Amino acid sequence: LEEFSIQYITNCGELQMSAGQAYKMARLPAGGAALAIFDCWATHYKPAIACSGFDSDSILPYTCYADSPSKEFALNRMYSYIDGVTADGPPRDGRLYTVQSLWEETHASIVVGVLHGSTLLDDERRSGLNALLTTRIESGKWNVTRIGMVEVNNVCDGGPQLLAALRRYSSVAVTAKPRLAHAHVQ
Repeated sequence: LEEFSIQYITNCGELQMSAGQAYKMARLPAGGAALAIFDCWATHYKPAIACSGFDSDSILPYTCYADSPSKEFALNRMYSYIDGVTADGPPRDGRLYTVQSLWEETHASIVVGVLHGSTLLDDERRSGLNALLTTRIESGKWNVTRIGMVEVNNVCDGGPQLLAALRRYSSVAVTAKPRLAHAHVQ
């Protein structure tokens, strides 16, 4: 990380700063920003929030694709997850936290996705997840006033509109630039 001028925080107490301060600290010489942290956030990772797989009550596959008759299964699971994490709000210990508004991967989702010639980026595009989440924010179905970070699979498909909705409806000023990316390894 040092070679790429990326700041790395291992002491979670150092994260007691505003988003603006974090962005300033994370600025990269060639533009943009990246700040690496270790074990200072609640990821709320839940592998069952997959675009495709097999319904646990049957052996029938499902997909989240807009043209799929089984899309409601995956979308309702996603919405329930998002609503739960959002309602819980920030961790009491002050760590950062994220709402993973993205399709996760499981062995089953990879199998079904490959059979449909899809990828995680395609899954977002084919499901229209970013646009659906933007609509949920604008309609008041997703209360984003207490959110931390929001992760998406495909920022290039409706990402700027989702960011605009987050900025309009959150109580915290969203200062991240749309070109910033987040990657995490499970």
